[in-house]
Amino acid sequence: MTSDLNRKGTKGTSVADSQCRSNGPTSAQAQMNVFCNYCGHEAKLVGGEVIYPHRPDLHHLKFWSCVPCGAFVGTHADSKRHAPLGGLANAELREWRRRVHKVFDALWRRKMQHDGCSKSQARKAGYKWLAEQLGIQPKNCHIGMFDEKTCAKALDVCGVIGKGKVGFDPNAHKCSDIKGRAGDE
Repeated sequence: MTSDLNRKGTKGTSVADSQCRSNGPTSAQAQMNVFCNYCGHEAKLVGGEVIYPHRPDLHHLKFWSCVPCGAFVGTHADSKRHAPLGGLANAELREWRRRVHKVFDALWRRKMQHDGCSKSQARKAGYKWLAEQLGIQPKNCHIGMFDEKTCAKALDVCGVIGKGKVGFDPNAHKCSDIKGRAGDE
């Protein structure tokens, strides 16, 4: 199983190694270099009006965008350095990731209702379960890092492609056993 983090960058370094490099504390944009997973070019930090000109409600958001190939990714809202939410994605990969989020988010929301736990606890339990199903470490289990193959497998284990072959067991990971924020795996 591979994810964007395991794909090789243009100079033989993994995307995880090359995606974000610190250049010192001069400015928010200069602190981080983000490289495209597809062509290896350096991505530019742009406003939402560049990515979604028809969506004024997204204009305030920041994105890393690769001009040569059109891949982009959003940024963490609370990051002063505008850390990317995952690897840059082209239109096809963004659609795969949207599909996975749609099904996976429904699973952890159902768990939240079933167990009466918080959103972050249910998400963390869900990601722990998904990591086990995919055979990857929980720290590497972020949909924003998935490639198409990993997305397809995630959809399969969530029961979309495999139609009930594997299902999310709400009792597998009790919310009371999960501590910390989702994404801190």
